Order: sequence, then C-alpha cells, then structure tokens
Amino acid sequence: MLQDILPQKTLLQSPMKAIKQKTVSGMSILLAIILTCVLISLGEYVLFDLNRSVNPAYDVCGQYPDGGRALYKHSPYPVPQINTYTRDDCRNFGLLIHAAFVIPVFLAAFLMYFFFYFRRPQSKYKILAWPYFIFSIVMILHLLIETGVRFVGNKIAVYLILGLIAALLTGLVVLLQKKFGER
Repeated sequence: MLQDILPQKTLLQSPMKAIKQKTVSGMSILLAIILTCVLISLGEYVLFDLNRSVNPAYDVCGQYPDGGRALYKHSPYPVPQINTYTRDDCRNFGLLIHAAFVIPVFLAAFLMYFFFYFRRPQSKYKILAWPYFIFSIVMILHLLIETGVRFVGNKIAVYLILGLIAALLTGLVVLLQKKFGER
C-alpha cells in the first residue's frame, strides 16, 4: 500500500494565474487626489456663499451682527427696523440651506459611484467616482457636525435634517446590499 505523496504537477507544469492588468494609471490617481481637494474647497465656498446670499437672517449673524444698525449710527434719520430675526434663526436657516445643498450632492455622488461600480464595473472611468464620493462624504460629515453643534438647542431643523439623512442612508444601504447580493 504505497501512496503517492508527491504533487502531480510541478510549478513549471501548473497553469499560470492570469496577471491582473492595471486599469488606473498613477497620474490618474494623483489627479483624482487633487480633484478631491479642489471639490472639498469648492464645496466649502459654496456653503459659505449660499448661506450669505440665501439666508434671510444673515445680517444678524453674518457681516452685520447688530442687524445693520451700526450703518445708521451717525444718520440724522431714525434707525429703520431691518429685520426681526435672532441668531438662532440665522443658524437654523443656515443649517437648512446647507442641508438643501449637501443631501442632493451626496445622493448624486452615490449614484455616480453606484453606476460605475455596479452597472459599469469594467469602465476605465470609475476612478472618477472616488473624488466625488469622498467629497460628498466630507460634505455630509460637515453637515452632521454642524447639526450636532445645533443639537444642543433642540431645534426642529436638527430633527428634520437628521431624519432625512437617516432615511437616505438607510435606503442607500438597502440598495447596496441588494446589488451586492446579486453578484
């Protein structure tokens, strides 16, 4: 009862595994990193400018914290009542404006990632999904931190934004898991 304990194939006879070709160049990775930094900077500027231009209570907490009354300090005319907003109103409006920008950007970046990694997995352009996805994650983290800071005040805007983000993330996780299970 002799048993053959030697392998039947030697290293030279075994079929070679297919060598995986690089699908992304080093320069593309470098440019994607730079694009990520540019997108994050652009997003921060957009949030600042949106708050400054759209927020109706910006004068209270923005450029003129006194509501613009200092402009009329030496005027012979009575100081007009510019607005009746409070600093809390300004912060709540700002939070809602930021959410109105960040949540659609996050959803769009997720859809781009989903398209390239599940619909077109062999695409040579899927490297582009990462900078936008990382940018959207940074923006959503920015919004969550801003919301967490406002959470101390127990305002309705905080609950609305956290509820929207929770619903969005739940739906996206379900969608990802569904597609992942189909593979």
